[in-house]
Amino acid sequence: MGECQTIDDIIDYLLNEKNRHEWSSDSAHAISRKKGIFAIFLKKGADLPDDLEECVKKRVRNDGLLYVGIVGEKGKKERNLHISLEGHFDNTNSGGSTLRRSLGALLKNHPSVNLTPVPRDPNKKESNRFCFDTDDGSEGRLNDWMQKWLRFSCHPVEGIAEKHKAKVIRYLAPPLNRKKGNPSPCLRLEFAVKECQNKAYGEG
Repeated sequence: MGECQTIDDIIDYLLNEKNRHEWSSDSAHAISRKKGIFAIFLKKGADLPDDLEECVKKRVRNDGLLYVGIVGEKGKKERNLHISLEGHFDNTNSGGSTLRRSLGALLKNHPSVNLTPVPRDPNKKESNRFCFDTDDGSEGRLNDWMQKWLRFSCHPVEGIAEKHKAKVIRYLAPPLNRKKGNPSPCLRLEFAVKECQNKAYGEG
């Protein structure tokens, strides 16, 4: 990761409040086009449903960390931090974003989001059976909520790999990271995602 880029240095950079940004055309334009690591934070006073306060808002670290992502060498060659973050904050297809599906599932009944799950694959192919997408109106409302209530930080890192993400998740325990090894995931999340999958495929 480079002589002056230890994983601890990267974590310190991501968590530093001065390195966090709201999503805007200017902040998006400034995002690196390189591979790297990013973190998503919840703003203070975020508009959350009452029944999710304990699950999300009260379970995040005092710094508001929600999610950590890696854009590594193993992924698609053309993907970079800019493309990845744009896919999370300003998208019309949640099916390709774990973060958007997680947030959408938790916020699906919130009046400002009111998400409607739909099949990611209309043909119900098994490869996509356990994912879901959302309709166009839901995507726009989710964009609005995320851009209003979330912030991001990111750091380009050469040679970043999944092993680095695993270490960061173990150390920081972001509640919306669903992978094994997270010591403190949001327990409500798995149920919320499953509910959306069932509704999308007519089983709810």
